[in-house]
Amino acid sequence: MENKPRPKLLLEVQKKNLATEWKLLQFFHDEKEKGNLICPDWCYMPILAYYTVLTENQEKGLDIDKINLVGVFAALDAWRLTQGIYRFDNTLYESLLSTEIDDKIPCEVLLRLPEWCIYIETPERKFLDFDLFGFFCYANEDEVKNKRLNFILDVPEKGIFHIPFQLKATVAESFEAFLKFFTFGANFELLEKENMQKDDMKKGYMETLKLLPLVLYLCSQEPDLTLDKQKPVFQRPQAKKIKGGYKFFDSTKIKNYEVGYKIFKSHYWKLIPHEKRKKPLNSRTLNPTTGNLYWGGGVAYLYLYQALNPTTGNLYRRTAPSR
Repeated sequence: MENKPRPKLLLEVQKKNLATEWKLLQFFHDEKEKGNLICPDWCYMPILAYYTVLTENQEKGLDIDKINLVGVFAALDAWRLTQGIYRFDNTLYESLLSTEIDDKIPCEVLLRLPEWCIYIETPERKFLDFDLFGFFCYANEDEVKNKRLNFILDVPEKGIFHIPFQLKATVAESFEAFLKFFTFGANFELLEKENMQKDDMKKGYMETLKLLPLVLYLCSQEPDLTLDKQKPVFQRPQAKKIKGGYKFFDSTKIKNYEVGYKIFKSHYWKLIPHEKRKKPLNSRTLNPTTGNLYWGGGVAYLYLYQALNPTTGNLYRRTAPSR
C-alpha cells in the first residue's frame, strides 16, 4: 500500500466526503477564468465561494459543525493545484521558531507565499499539548475584502483547526485585531462543542502565531529552497479549457521542498549564540550592507530580518566565501 503524505490523505478524504460540493465549485472556477470573479494574484479564490457552496440548499446558513470546514475546504482546493510540502532543515527550523518577530514588519510581506497554499511540516511541535503534524497556510479575502492569512492546523489526535489572522498594515496592528476578534468575535459555541475552554483556545491561537516566522521565511525574496536538488521556479497554475467551461486540474505529483538544507551544508554558516548577537564573529560575518553575517540568532534570523525590510523588502544574501 502506498504511503501517502498527510496533506494528500486529507485531500482525498475531503474529496470523498464533499463530492457534491467539489462539483459545485466548478461554477466559481468558470467565473474566475471568464473574468467575472476578480481575485488578487496572491489569492486563489475568495472565502465567500466556499461558504456559498457549503450552504447550498440550506435555509439558515452553516451548522456549527461546518463552520470550521469553510477554511479547510478553501485550503485543500488551493493546495491540490501545486501540492507543495515544505520541510525545514532542523537548525533553521529551530532558530526560526525561537525568533521574536519585529512588530513593525509590514504584513504585505505575508502575501508573497510561493504558492496559493502551502503545507509546512512541524516536527516536535505541539498544539494544546497534542502533536501538530503540520499546517496549511494561504491568504485570501473575506466577504468585506479584509486580507487574511489562514492557518489550517493538522492535529491527528484532535482534527483540523482553522485559525484566521487578519492582516493589517503591520504585525503589531494585526495582533491587536486578532485579540479583538478573540475577545468579541470568536465562535465559543463551536469551542464548547469541541470540548475546549476559552483559555485553552486562546493558548492555541498564540501557539499558532508562533509559527509565523516559518511562513515569513518562505515569503522572503530569496529563501533557500530546493526541489529534486534544483532551485524551484514557481508559476501560478492556469485553468485549462474543457467542454462547457474551464477547469483547474490537480497537480500530477507531490512536490517535496527542502528548506535551508543547501545553506547549512557549508561549515562557514554558523548559528550565533543568542547572548552574542550584535557582536561580530570574524571577517566572514554577514551584515545587510556588506553581505557579511554578523548578528541575529543565526542565519535564520538574518533571513527573516532582511526579508522583512520595511523599506525595500530585500533579502541580503551571499554565497559562502571560499577560503
